[in-house]
Amino acid sequence: MANIYHHIPFPSPPPSSSSNASSCLTSSREIYTLWMKSLVLNGNGCTIYDSNGKVVYRVDNYDQKCCNEVYLMDQGGKTLYKMLRKSLVLNGNGCTIYDSNGKVVYRVDNYDQKCCNEVYLMDQGGKTLYKMLRKKLRVFGRWEAYSNGEEKRPRFRVKKAHGILK
Repeated sequence: MANIYHHIPFPSPPPSSSSNASSCLTSSREIYTLWMKSLVLNGNGCTIYDSNGKVVYRVDNYDQKCCNEVYLMDQGGKTLYKMLRKSLVLNGNGCTIYDSNGKVVYRVDNYDQKCCNEVYLMDQGGKTLYKMLRKKLRVFGRWEAYSNGEEKRPRFRVKKAHGILK
């Protein structure tokens, strides 16, 4: 399991996004737990819970063989976003995220096939929203996301939770 520590509110989703996606966003600090198990029989995905134990999102690809296409759903199972492991940049290594209408909403790329310590989350026009950095020399690994051009304080962190220290 991994915990996502959300420090500052995310920007509003693009206008073409589903209104259900914004119902799960909060302006206060929130901790989400990512459980690497699908709620779908024979599914290949994960479930995301809020700090109250409520299912917030589900992620599934419905296919054990192919992991190039993944769906992000709300707690009711309605598809909010479709993620394809396909970069819109030549020689890029990332994915493209589409809303339920099939429009590009976000792009994720690292611009380098060799190194995956730095990833960029962009809007549909290619403007960088967040720069995500893998933090080195951490015993259990951690990613930190910073707003474009700002590396003082991370907007959110993703850490892997371990039962050893509990």
